[in-house]
Amino acid sequence: MGDIADRREAALAALAGALADDMEHDFANWPLAWQELGSDQPHNPIAHTALAGLDGFAATAARRYAGYGSAAWATDGEWATVGAAVGDGEQGLVCVSHVSVCCDVDGCFGACGLDARPRLKHRLLFNRDQTEGDVEVAVPPPPMEWGAESLKALLGGLAVRWVFSSGPARYESGTVATPPPEDCASFRSFASEAIRGHALWALGQCSQSSSPTVAQDGLEHDLAAELSALFTAGHLGIRYEPGLWASAAEWPTSLRSPAGWGVLLSAGSVALAGASLLVQAAAAAQSSAAVS
Repeated sequence: MGDIADRREAALAALAGALADDMEHDFANWPLAWQELGSDQPHNPIAHTALAGLDGFAATAARRYAGYGSAAWATDGEWATVGAAVGDGEQGLVCVSHVSVCCDVDGCFGACGLDARPRLKHRLLFNRDQTEGDVEVAVPPPPMEWGAESLKALLGGLAVRWVFSSGPARYESGTVATPPPEDCASFRSFASEAIRGHALWALGQCSQSSSPTVAQDGLEHDLAAELSALFTAGHLGIRYEPGLWASAAEWPTSLRSPAGWGVLLSAGSVALAGASLLVQAAAAAQSSAAVS
């Protein structure tokens, strides 16, 4: 079976292969199908953080191929803080799905007359044991409404949040260059170009780290930039308008190569900053609503 890291990498490689298949089958429409990897970003429902790297994409692969409605990562100690028992063993990848329940009686299905409330059903995938339980969660707030100025402010804020695990360096760029909104055919066009600019800038910072996953230019860099922009737009609830890349015809081959999972990993790392920011903002909004 291999260890946990091997299984995560295998899940990520399978995801890269599936993306390559979709690109070859219908290149014009693959972004619509795969933007869900951003809009359904797995996160830790206990600590309110977004899933990073291999963990996030392995969870997405499990959701996509095993039918889970969502996915989350949390330690057994974190689950215990909300009364959900998790079996002994290594920290695991916890996949969860949204369900509506009315009471604690199995099979009631509303006969008690109580209103259904949203809960999460969780199961451990990469743990020695597998247990089930319920974790109550709040209904997420409605999607944010974006305008040109609010989007530019968000991207500028993301640009100063970069901290790499290889050291304490923080990259501060002020703002990421964005096109004049009036020069774009629509807000969607403006947003896509602005997000793509942020992705290219962020990948440039990644290439300067001590252990870059993708080179600063070339085929894999183009593909990682397009995917990270697509995922980031998904986090923000913005329908992404794909860019024009001379290397696009070679992307499926790159995804199937031994380096294919690394391209997805780089794209996910870039998109993670936006996901974390929004997950934290949603948790803060829910907390404020509960207090008021």
